[in-house]
Amino acid sequence: MYVLFRARQLLGSVPAVIALVLIAMGIQSQTLKVEPVYDESAVELALVEPEPEVVPEPVVEQEPPPPPKPQPKPEPKPKPVPKPVVAKPTPTPTPTPPPVAAKPAPAAVAQVAPTPAPPAPPKVDGQALEGGYLKGLRNELDSYKQYPTGRQASLERPTGEVVVWLLVDRQGRVLDSGVQTQASSMLLNRAAANSLRRIKQVKPFPEQAFGGSNEHRFTATFNYSVQ
Repeated sequence: MYVLFRARQLLGSVPAVIALVLIAMGIQSQTLKVEPVYDESAVELALVEPEPEVVPEPVVEQEPPPPPKPQPKPEPKPKPVPKPVVAKPTPTPTPTPPPVAAKPAPAAVAQVAPTPAPPAPPKVDGQALEGGYLKGLRNELDSYKQYPTGRQASLERPTGEVVVWLLVDRQGRVLDSGVQTQASSMLLNRAAANSLRRIKQVKPFPEQAFGGSNEHRFTATFNYSVQ
């Protein structure tokens, strides 16, 4: 703004300067008779209108906003009445049992497949076995029976029965023997005793017979009749 204002003043003073120059030159030309040379070039003057001054707008003070209306305070809520505290009985502390020592794990035992049990023997009728054995034993003893010999036996020709006994083990060996019931004839008793001395071995008796004993006493009857 200041520069424009100074340029405007300078331009406004140019015509006066020119006029003074022309007047001085005219005086000199009259004295010296110098013909003036006129410059026909027109001088352009630029008239610059001054810019209008900016008038600052008046500052309008804003009125402060009205204070907020006080809000009503909330009514205090009634405090709850605390319930009476009932003292609980103190529990009696339970004594802690002493720690039990951990038992050592049992050593691993190698599992062995059980041996299969032998098949049970079939049931046997013991009485039938005993009856069959006695029958066979009597037949075997009859093969050892001797009839009395000699002139007296030929003359008398005695008859009767002599009951004898034998102690036999399970293998059939005759451990002992003797006459249990004698006959009326001494000849028959003597002949029965001689027959028992000849018997050393008989048929073994089965395990299932006679209560499973290892030895058993048997009796037999020698029947003597006239041949």
